[in-house]
Amino acid sequence: MTDVGDPNATRVFKLEILRRFNEGNYVTKEFLIGNKYIEYTKEEDFRSVLQAEDVIALEELEKELQINFSLAKYEEDITTCGWIEDCYYVKNYRMVGLKIRTSKTKAVPETIEKLNKLKYLNLYSNYFRYLPDCW
Repeated sequence: MTDVGDPNATRVFKLEILRRFNEGNYVTKEFLIGNKYIEYTKEEDFRSVLQAEDVIALEELEKELQINFSLAKYEEDITTCGWIEDCYYVKNYRMVGLKIRTSKTKAVPETIEKLNKLKYLNLYSNYFRYLPDCW
């Protein structure tokens, strides 16, 4: 990212990109991705604007499954069986999608229950044999 000289201006710029990505529709997100505005942000920037309970649950899942989740730029990255692995999708500052592709554990972690706004859970190509009791 180009340094604009004013750290506050840089922070405001990044927050505006994050706000528009989180609140925007498909066209807005396409614009931010296509024009490379999204590249001014980092993984921790997206996590910093999520609801705290979502971040805590995501970090617990990473620890339990020994994987690292990354932001999915498109909803389709979560809902399809495409090549993108271990990612989450956000909308309106909440995690609404989760894809787990590289887990070697046999049970889906109960931590997923904490993601109460989750609409999409993609467990394609895993070794899970058991679902949590909460399901």
